[in-house]
Amino acid sequence: VENMKVVLHLRTLCVLAGAAWLGSAAHATEPVAQAIPYLWDFSTWEASSTNYPPGLTGWKIGVDASTQYIFTPAVSDALLIAPSSASATSGGVHNYAGKLGILDTGSGAYALACAFSTYGKKNIVITYDIMTIRNPFDGLSNTRTNACGLQYRIGTSGNFLLAGVSYTNDATQQKTGTAPLNPCTQTFVLPASCDNQQSVQLRWAVRDLSGKGLRPSFAMGRIHITAEEGPISLLPPQNIRVTSITATSFCLTWDAASPATEYAIDVYASLDTRGDAFFSESFSGFAGSSNISRENTLDSYTETNGWSGAAVYESLGSIRLGNSSTRGWIQTPLLSPPETCSIRFDARAWPGTSEATTIDVYAIQGGATNILESINLSTNAMQSYVIPTESAQEAIFGFTAKRSTNNRFYLDNLSLTAVNSSVTNSMRVPCNSAIIQGLTPGVRYQGVIRSMHGADQSANSSAFTAKTFNATLLMFN
Repeated sequence: VENMKVVLHLRTLCVLAGAAWLGSAAHATEPVAQAIPYLWDFSTWEASSTNYPPGLTGWKIGVDASTQYIFTPAVSDALLIAPSSASATSGGVHNYAGKLGILDTGSGAYALACAFSTYGKKNIVITYDIMTIRNPFDGLSNTRTNACGLQYRIGTSGNFLLAGVSYTNDATQQKTGTAPLNPCTQTFVLPASCDNQQSVQLRWAVRDLSGKGLRPSFAMGRIHITAEEGPISLLPPQNIRVTSITATSFCLTWDAASPATEYAIDVYASLDTRGDAFFSESFSGFAGSSNISRENTLDSYTETNGWSGAAVYESLGSIRLGNSSTRGWIQTPLLSPPETCSIRFDARAWPGTSEATTIDVYAIQGGATNILESINLSTNAMQSYVIPTESAQEAIFGFTAKRSTNNRFYLDNLSLTAVNSSVTNSMRVPCNSAIIQGLTPGVRYQGVIRSMHGADQSANSSAFTAKTFNATLLMFN
């Protein structure tokens, strides 16, 4: 077809692919996280209702009852069976007239689940009333003793963890009605890892302990979540990736930072070049390949005096830092950088199988050491890095292995360059990806991302950089 332009937007393709996958795969509904403190009191819930209260749901979590707790994600939704009583034998989640309960069978294991947000909260306390409703125990053919345990997880994916609180039925038989048997109140304090999270989920699941025959059911009459006010802690986004670079756009993705609900992105057009470097070191003086550290004679090998370091070795025109038992590091002389500059360098991890590959790039200013960026290095080849930094005073810049042993790395072609930047693109996005468009061909861009939650925001992330491709005109007949 002539004179037809077909534009496929990356995000549109992702949405279509995701919709196709969801349409073909069974999945369980995640309960909507409620703000705490929150109380679920089922005494006022209509006994004939087949709807779950807000923030709760029922799940099928296994194909049959189990002698061990099931911690894996739910298999599918479980409809609320209503009205129900101790005479009901169908497996599932039951509405027991003011109580919501669970009955496992040989054809399914089930759970009652809820979710809540702990953003800005700490010391989260779970208090709930638990009881037995159906108990076919007769001491002969029905001798089941089962346990109902509390589980929790952060977020909406991954396995659950056992809270260490469980409840078991006794030997009192009840096969009709909805009266609570052996009711008690249990309390659990969530670990600190659950503080300040966008979503925490709880679920009550059952396992067979002993005996044989028909199984008992368990129910909750009230679930109460309380907490203390805590500091709001938003971490900046980590592990920013730049992909799909064109002449006028590039894509960004990064690790989601809970409990962020959106992200702010600032993109700068950088008008800097390598030729504008106000300080540089090629390390060409380290032309040998000796295994003797030059840490005490660095000024004899560098272009500028004032360097310091430890475990610094020659490596054919670059330097190798560290050995198998000593952390390597090197620091520049005291410099007077412009207010905004870029630190450029090439680096590579030593290709040993025992090596960790993380280094810290840092600045020492006014006696304080600030980590500018932590970088996971490649063992395959030298790679170039650019780290923007701001300084209002003299500074020493340094490079060091993250751990003390087995973290050797190479460093080369260090330069510090003045940067004249201006914001060209600022946006907010609701997820951990974005497409930056409308850019100029052949221009180097830098930027930072912040995690947002309402009026709260994190510090800036480590800077990302991307250079758009030069414009190329393609003509088709």
